[in-house]
Amino acid sequence: MNKLWEERAKYFAIAAHESIEQKRKFYGTPYFFHPLEVGDILADFNLPSEYVAAGYLHDTVEDTGVTLDVIESFFGSKIAGIVDTLTEDKRYSRKTRKMMVLDIFEKADMATRVVKLADVYSNLKSIRDDTLKVHIVDTKEKEKFLSWLKIYLDEKRTFLELMSDKLPSGGYDVVTNYIPTAYNMLMDEIRGVIVRLERKFFVK
Repeated sequence: MNKLWEERAKYFAIAAHESIEQKRKFYGTPYFFHPLEVGDILADFNLPSEYVAAGYLHDTVEDTGVTLDVIESFFGSKIAGIVDTLTEDKRYSRKTRKMMVLDIFEKADMATRVVKLADVYSNLKSIRDDTLKVHIVDTKEKEKFLSWLKIYLDEKRTFLELMSDKLPSGGYDVVTNYIPTAYNMLMDEIRGVIVRLERKFFVK
């Protein structure tokens, strides 16, 4: 794997999300900025290219018409496996899906967890930044947003508790021994954003 695979995954993700004109919930911004940021975060931490590529591709199967077989044919079984771990099955309710995520990541290695943490951090940072740019005027829409945000933050707090309590020892080697540093830094950043969002919207 090399940087060429990362670039290939990046543009594949843009094309996949743009093919369905996917937008961010509540804000209407193009969705592909999110997976691009996830991949870029992982690249900044110097994760191996397969994890960076999976970061770019992590929502393609879940949200677009792309299948895991297509991901495997283009990018190989390792990247497809990481994407599969990161993909939620939308045939189930949100509550059930989030319980399944907890079960899956309790067993995941640290490198794959870092990809998920980059995903969570990007989502939270987007909520934080977009609420500064976009003012939701409609009362019903604002109530809907706050209801969704409370559930979302509760889910992420539970996820962080699991990630803190049961640290895996595998998923990296001498070449990638910086992965625990990335893990801890992302955990700290996520905690910080959750606190700021709670103070902004729910602390009177």
